[in-house]
Amino acid sequence: MKAIKNQTYEDLLSYLMEHQDKYVKGDVIIKYIPEVKATSQLREIINVLRTNGHPIVSSSSGYKLTTDRQEIMACIQTLTSRIDKIQSATTGMMDYLENQFSN
Repeated sequence: MKAIKNQTYEDLLSYLMEHQDKYVKGDVIIKYIPEVKATSQLREIINVLRTNGHPIVSSSSGYKLTTDRQEIMACIQTLTSRIDKIQSATTGMMDYLENQFSN
């Protein structure tokens, strides 16, 4: 598989679907795909698909494509919570820089 950033979401989804006998169980995309070198690459694939409108949610068994409104809303709440935590960490680091290097 070429670099993930150079793939269209159709290519990524197509890759998963071509290998669905190995990687998709029902509507769950399993967490580990040997051709995808790291779980961070799989997360990147999922992010590209989500960004392009595919409603993929995560669970303890992996990722899944869903049309269930409650599952999608729960996923949105989780992602929003992560944004807030990352923003807080960013603010703390910026405060450090301002205090450390303000002279």
